Amino acid sequence: MVYCCLWTFFYKYSTIPKSFYHVGEVSRMQKGHYNGKKQRGNHTTVTPATSKIVNAADKMAIVTGISVGFIDSKARSKKPRVKFFQTSSGLRVEILGSTSKQTIVLFTSSPDAVIQALSGIEL
Repeated sequence: MVYCCLWTFFYKYSTIPKSFYHVGEVSRMQKGHYNGKKQRGNHTTVTPATSKIVNAADKMAIVTGISVGFIDSKARSKKPRVKFFQTSSGLRVEILGSTSKQTIVLFTSSPDAVIQALSGIEL
């Protein structure tokens, strides 16, 4: 059996206890992944610019769900930007960072309040 990643082999066959690798959770965001209770979908990888928006949205009571989209590495910007688009289920947020672009969907019943709260976040 050939392993594509040496880390996978080490993790599977190491004598070190598996609990050593899973130290704990730091504000539901760890090493660029979102694993909160409001998570929707299977994709959990977030960019550094997106992590600030996701952490703030996770703490808001009016946000009922967060769906993290794919990362587009072709889109870049010198200055990070955030764009908000209202949808029938809440908000679609496009975060354009210095290295990539990522889209997230925030499920909420009051998108105006979420836009007002998230627009003041410094990326």
